[in-house]
Amino acid sequence: IKDVVRSIQAYGFRIPILVRTRSDGTGYRTVDGHVRLEAARRLGAEAIPCILVDDLSDVQVRRMSLSLNKLQETGEWDTELLKIEIAEIIEISGEIEIPGFAAAEIEALQFGVGEGVLDPADDISDIEPDDGPTFSKQGDQWILGDHRLFNGSARDGATIVDLLGGEAASACFTDPPYNVRINGNVRSAGPVPSRGGSIVHLIESHRRCDQARAQQR
Repeated sequence: IKDVVRSIQAYGFRIPILVRTRSDGTGYRTVDGHVRLEAARRLGAEAIPCILVDDLSDVQVRRMSLSLNKLQETGEWDTELLKIEIAEIIEISGEIEIPGFAAAEIEALQFGVGEGVLDPADDISDIEPDDGPTFSKQGDQWILGDHRLFNGSARDGATIVDLLGGEAASACFTDPPYNVRINGNVRSAGPVPSRGGSIVHLIESHRRCDQARAQQR
């Protein structure tokens, strides 16, 4: 219901509901569009567009109602076209939120992260495990070209010292504390409240902060 309310607030009530005159003539009953009707009520709408289907028999109305609900379940997205469409909408409007889409869905489409999204380079499903003994132990350091891989705990300061070998790090990317919800625990120092750990929300926050700074100049 909340997503439908937001959609109506953003674009208006664009899809009429289907109604039929009650058998006793006291009014109308909804055939299709119950959720949109409830959303309109929550918004305090006094009138909404409707289509009268009195030309159909009772059996036809019941069959149509079932059919309309079933057809909504059978539709599928063309993921590539959806990704392009969302990217263009965001680029043109600057708005990242789209009513009906969760932030995680947009994030998965635009940035390739989230449940069910896997970078082909990370796919190891066809790699068979080695039956040999494990020979890497805690404290081992592997030199991989210009990279170093250290077997240890990132929460142990001594591990970091050993990994860097006395050199200073140019940057450190961390995300402590771990597995803690943002909402109710984190307060934002900027003009945009913290809404969660989403990349989409992070980008939106940075964009609004830049706008706020530009207005202050």
